[in-house]
Amino acid sequence: MKEKRLKLIRTLGTRIEAEIIKSFLSANEIYSEIIADDANQSYPSLSSVRGVNIYVKEDDYKAAIDLLEEFDEEK
Repeated sequence: MKEKRLKLIRTLGTRIEAEIIKSFLSANEIYSEIIADDANQSYPSLSSVRGVNIYVKEDDYKAAIDLLEEFDEEK
């Protein structure tokens, strides 16, 4: 079986922002993963330095971009 590759869709400053985006994508049936170098949230200040990355499957990338544009317009 071919493994699905993930593609970076957005880098955010905090894990909270990333969780909001992840929830929004999930509500629209798009799988996403949050990857952050913050020692498993033990050092959240590292997120502001290195960012919190959200990845989606390559197949979902275009749909996720469109959804996030909508999301950004509603803010």
